[in-house]
Amino acid sequence: MQRQSISARALSGLTAVALFAGVGCRTVSTPETTAAHASLPPAVAPPVIGKLAGGAPSLDALVDQFLAALADKDLKRLDQLSVSEAEYRDFILPTSVAPGQPLKVFPDQPSKYFWDVMNTKSHYWLSSIVAGYGGRKLTRKQIAYALGVQEYAGYRAYKKLVITVVNENGEEDRLHTGSVAEADRQYKFISYLGKD
Repeated sequence: MQRQSISARALSGLTAVALFAGVGCRTVSTPETTAAHASLPPAVAPPVIGKLAGGAPSLDALVDQFLAALADKDLKRLDQLSVSEAEYRDFILPTSVAPGQPLKVFPDQPSKYFWDVMNTKSHYWLSSIVAGYGGRKLTRKQIAYALGVQEYAGYRAYKKLVITVVNENGEEDRLHTGSVAEADRQYKFISYLGKD
């Protein structure tokens, strides 16, 4: 898979270890190499490479939608701004390798475990953001990436967003959120986990 526009939700520390240490996963060729796929044991299916659906058209738009949902305390909308379980397990995990490298295949149980850990931490962090900032009208002033921007095989990750906002009284504050993934001009939060 040669796409170079990737984006971001920060993987949990545990997931990152799995991705880069190869724990609980197998390396396979890209989908075009069918011979390698045929050699996999039946219990480990080749990755189903999906994509992001219903994302924002830009990073600024994603953050603005996030702030609007936060002002409304709209938990359903906040959930929609982040990747789904299928997007995480079928797209983010397999393609979280350097461009040009073989994609990763995760057996179902480890894949599910990594999602559950990341998603649980993300929801706890989001709950604290809603408790502290929900119901307030905040305007985006600046977006920074605490851990920079990184290219992966399937997406570009904007890692650990720090959003400078201005409230109704003109006062500035900073919101620490998780990473964002960009793929095919679609932007979604990978998670809301601002700090590991």
